[in-house]
Amino acid sequence: MFTIGLSAADREFLIKLTTSGAHPARMIMRARVLLELDENAGSVADRAVIADRVGISVNTVLAIAKRFDETNGDALATIGRKQREHPPVASVITGEVEARLIRQPQCGMFGALSLVVAVAGAGLVASSPQRPVIGVGFGVGGVGESGPESSEFIAG
Repeated sequence: MFTIGLSAADREFLIKLTTSGAHPARMIMRARVLLELDENAGSVADRAVIADRVGISVNTVLAIAKRFDETNGDALATIGRKQREHPPVASVITGEVEARLIRQPQCGMFGALSLVVAVAGAGLVASSPQRPVIGVGFGVGGVGESGPESSEFIAG
């Protein structure tokens, strides 16, 4: 399906990467697969045999071969990590919210309930009918009463 032909420099680089130094395990695994799939080094074994030699699935062998094709034969881009398409999700806890949480008393059950109510009051916990966890039947921290029948029911 996908043919892999490594240059002499790429082959030497991959051999050195797999046999010396400290590199991430996934990078070494991908390099081993590329070396096994290299048609310039001789005949290539079946993909199932390669998968068995490296200790991965046949689908992973196919994915690495496909990635090599997508990167236009760039061995380093194939064995390295992909860049994220989207940045990671930003934290909902801002500096102001963190300061409010730190100021909350942390003593026994009252402190735990106070912390939960403070988080709910900060708008960090969304209401969800699928996952109701706690309902406070008395006002704590000035937020007000909440319970299963109120709209301020806290979900975890």
